[in-house]
Amino acid sequence: MCLFDLGRVEVTPAASAALSEAGADLADYLDRHRRGDWGEVEERRAEHNAWAWEHQAILRSRYELPGGRCLSVATARDRSY
Repeated sequence: MCLFDLGRVEVTPAASAALSEAGADLADYLDRHRRGDWGEVEERRAEHNAWAWEHQAILRSRYELPGGRCLSVATARDRSY
């Protein structure tokens, strides 16, 4: 079950390169983010995301890619991007 729609997706060149090098699919990580699976974040960030989802604040996730690099995902307050 998805918690919210993503809106416009923007990918930095560094994130695109990291995904390509890892052979990873961005859609998989965006799907996890939409479902509230925040990945490898500290407990404090996970708690903040729970609050942020209810109060229309920025949501942040962090996922470890194959090979050890990390991917950060952030969703705007209004979920437009």
